[in-house]
Amino acid sequence: MSDIDAALRDLVRLRAAGLCEYCRISERFTLVEHEIDHVIAVKHGGRTIAENLALTASGRVTVRLLRMNRTARIKERQLLQH
Repeated sequence: MSDIDAALRDLVRLRAAGLCEYCRISERFTLVEHEIDHVIAVKHGGRTIAENLALTASGRVTVRLLRMNRTARIKERQLLQH
């Protein structure tokens, strides 16, 4: 995602420690580099801030995981912030 600056990308990668923040698979065990994605899409009002970005495993299989875990991850982040 080109709209995410390098410092913010680095922060998200550091926080995730190389693991997909949804399925927890290590980037070392995948064929392609994990991506940084918005938890709540920009088109749905999500902002490009660290709290709304996640390191995610790439590929079609992860789309299902993202959809299933999205609500749980948002709630978890909200709890951690308080």
